[in-house]
Amino acid sequence: MSIFRKKKNLKKFKNYIKILIKLILRKPFTFYLEILNFLKDYRSIKKNISKSNFEIYPSHPYLFDKDDKGLKLEYFHFQDLWAFKTLSKNSIFELVDIGSNLSFITFASSVSKIKCLDIRPHKIYLENVDFIIGDINKLPFNDNSVNNLSSLSVIEHIGLGRYGDNIDIFGMEKSVKEFERVLKKNGNLIVSFPVGSKNIIEFNAHRICNLEYIDQLFENYILKNEAFIYRSKYNSREEFKKSGEPDCVACFHFIKK
Repeated sequence: MSIFRKKKNLKKFKNYIKILIKLILRKPFTFYLEILNFLKDYRSIKKNISKSNFEIYPSHPYLFDKDDKGLKLEYFHFQDLWAFKTLSKNSIFELVDIGSNLSFITFASSVSKIKCLDIRPHKIYLENVDFIIGDINKLPFNDNSVNNLSSLSVIEHIGLGRYGDNIDIFGMEKSVKEFERVLKKNGNLIVSFPVGSKNIIEFNAHRICNLEYIDQLFENYILKNEAFIYRSKYNSREEFKKSGEPDCVACFHFIKK
């Protein structure tokens, strides 16, 4: 094993120990029960391993996945599907994406050639995707030069420091202005971010915007389509209002005026 790999494994082990300590402090009784169950299950499967085609090695235990239904991030799947369908329905074959998650980029690359800009480097090769390191508020594109732009669950974080960016109370607004600068007239803008009944910053996680502010923020765009994701489904604006405007994630397809 190389020195580099040893150092990398040591770093992963230290991070794992930190996570374990947090779990012990947060749920000590549950933690110890899960450890006992893990050891029991490991002994059981190891006893029968010779009957299978596999070898077995003890890894660090994933103790709480059985209770994790993934509901906190389920909106990612809905927004990615919605955005992918928007690309397909509107015959968008070239796209500039700003910071969206890689699952969307991966599937979108099957229908579009993508320039993907992010503050963080992505060490992955995807056909039809060029990865660029850059700043959302200083996009490396000329004025009125981009036909189609997407940014899913990104702009609500800008300026809050969560991903290493500088603190800027107007980070979200500046991002939208930068989109407007680089998009051509009649260009497509596909975005998603949290919405609710009030404008709130949940520091340092994200912002939540109300409908009135969204209309103001995107006043130089025409709304073509939208969806509000909650209760494990897509909802209309009318349904969103009737439900009391709950905190959720909304997807918007705008056309620049």
